[in-house]
Amino acid sequence: MMLRETLRVVAHLERPDAQPDLSIGVTMGNLWSDAHVAQLQGAGHYSPWDNAPIIGFDEPVGIVHLRPTADGEALEQFRIPVPGRVVRRPSHVLSLHRSRLPQLAEAVPVQLLAA
Repeated sequence: MMLRETLRVVAHLERPDAQPDLSIGVTMGNLWSDAHVAQLQGAGHYSPWDNAPIIGFDEPVGIVHLRPTADGEALEQFRIPVPGRVVRRPSHVLSLHRSRLPQLAEAVPVQLLAA
């Protein structure tokens, strides 16, 4: 799935946050506080200092992370790794509360992790 297509899917949601120039802490804070219902990160890098606190907070509050499938036809849920060093994030990542998954699935197929 191309970034343009994912942005179209995100626009299907109300109050999305697709502003890549803001810090990860600010954008995820908007998501946690329900100021936005989704947050889109472009391809880039994961770092321990940015990701460890976010990963620790996301799961307990119900935030899930999705990335394009290998064929680009759907989004798949995945767990963001806690890196020990800076590592490459090869694709964009869409983060949202799990309660929004049915709304997202109206716009694009979504593959979830097994419970």
